[in-house]
Amino acid sequence: MFACDRRQRRTVMAIKDILLHLDPATDMEADISAAIGIAETNDAHLAALYTAASMPAWPAYTYAGLPGDVLDTIESHEARAAEDIRATYEKAIGRSSLSVDFRHTRVYSAEVAETVARHARHADLLVMGQSKPDEPRAGGAEVVEEAVLGAGRPVLVLPYVGNRKSMGTNVIVGWDGSREAARALNDALPFMKNAKTVHVMIVNPDANAANYSELPGADISLHLARHGLKVDLITEKASGIDPANLILSRASDIGADLLVMGAFGHSRIRESLFGGVSRSILRQMTLPVLMSH
Repeated sequence: MFACDRRQRRTVMAIKDILLHLDPATDMEADISAAIGIAETNDAHLAALYTAASMPAWPAYTYAGLPGDVLDTIESHEARAAEDIRATYEKAIGRSSLSVDFRHTRVYSAEVAETVARHARHADLLVMGQSKPDEPRAGGAEVVEEAVLGAGRPVLVLPYVGNRKSMGTNVIVGWDGSREAARALNDALPFMKNAKTVHVMIVNPDANAANYSELPGADISLHLARHGLKVDLITEKASGIDPANLILSRASDIGADLLVMGAFGHSRIRESLFGGVSRSILRQMTLPVLMSH
């Protein structure tokens, strides 16, 4: 256990500009409520983005063959959906004194993730919801993964079920000493400033021995302690167990309300864009997850 006098805590960069991506495939009202809470806590501006995924980017002659009334019906449906989502957002904001705005874009399905990422680059934090099972998501099932890799900003992903009410009082960090993990941990500092405990979890330390000191996790635990945080170091070996399941199981055991981890990937091979552990976490999560790439 590592601890440091809280009076020694350094000032961390504040969250002042939040982008919330709205998608009917998620628990949208709960996403809005959580984002409002984060914005109020940080006295931040909250922008909501609804990205309507139009038809696929087929050649122009394909659309030229469609009857005009069909295209009009599609556009009318999209406009009504946007107004309904705006109304849901504005109702949730209510009489709040928050600075807010609502944005609606219409793009091809393949452009949704890049559009979200582009808007997020002008914010401090991107908030997205996890899709409900069997709900088709605008931009496809991998839109969250692609936004994480493309935004250049931390992404807070909210589960469609599970704890959302508290966030940052009992934090678990998936640590492997990598650049991505370091970036995520630093991005999460504003969420951890009032944490009672930060649990630093290392799975299979021998696999990344070059990233650690003689005692894996000691250096990063001391770093967090210098921010005035109480740190609990956890080391696990996943023998025949999916590391994602092990992390989520431990998070549940300790009652964690936020998981922080780096997202891994590279840009050359589409199938390898997102690491297996990162993908599994996003699909099985039952607590908010903050990821950075």
